[in-house]
Amino acid sequence: MSERPPGNNGAPRNPANAPPRGRGRPKVWSSQQEKERGHRLRRAERAALVVELLVAVRNAEVEDPQLHRVAVHGDDIHLLRALIDYYQARNWSLLQWQEQQRQRQTDPGDGAGSRAPP
Repeated sequence: MSERPPGNNGAPRNPANAPPRGRGRPKVWSSQQEKERGHRLRRAERAALVVELLVAVRNAEVEDPQLHRVAVHGDDIHLLRALIDYYQARNWSLLQWQEQQRQRQTDPGDGAGSRAPP
């Protein structure tokens, strides 16, 4: 009964040599030390990428004068905070503009095209 039915690409119905499955997700790491080593490697890679991003921002021509000033004269922490503030303000202002556009389209009494000719 451990053979596959013809035309079926799935696993055998009752595999004779199947290992017993435990509950939950399968283990990704073979040991706790491997898990911690993987975590340290990801943290080191993320830190290296943040440093690379900061170098790229410092070498770029930034349009915002305040962000440019911090990029040239500020330390890493100040630059990261300035980048967060810059992109949050930019994204949020875009969202506010989109919301205003939607309100203008749905408001019938805004005066655009709702007047009768004299």
